[in-house]
Amino acid sequence: MNFDVSTDHEIFDNTEAVTVTLERSGGPEQIENVTVLRRALNRQEVLAAGGFLTGDETVFNIPSTELGTGKTIREGDRVTAGDEDWRVKAAGLLTFKSRWRAVCTLERS
Repeated sequence: MNFDVSTDHEIFDNTEAVTVTLERSGGPEQIENVTVLRRALNRQEVLAAGGFLTGDETVFNIPSTELGTGKTIREGDRVTAGDEDWRVKAAGLLTFKSRWRAVCTLERS
């Protein structure tokens, strides 16, 4: 019997594939099929929002390797998950610069 656990994170961590759009002055750049983890805001992020959340906030953990060399997540960038379009409000590198933590707000039309 083979116990290969190399892809267990895809099931247990509940990853999802999204499109990340980097909004830059030269025009937007879309990066498709980026595997992310969706998480809740932490206490510090909730306090920074004044303690008032609408339910339209989430955090995406985005592996830096999936963006490409030298690419960054910044305020104003977008994450599209299914038919939901999320706008990045704040982002920072975590875990030895291996992933971006992007705090996002759902854009409603």
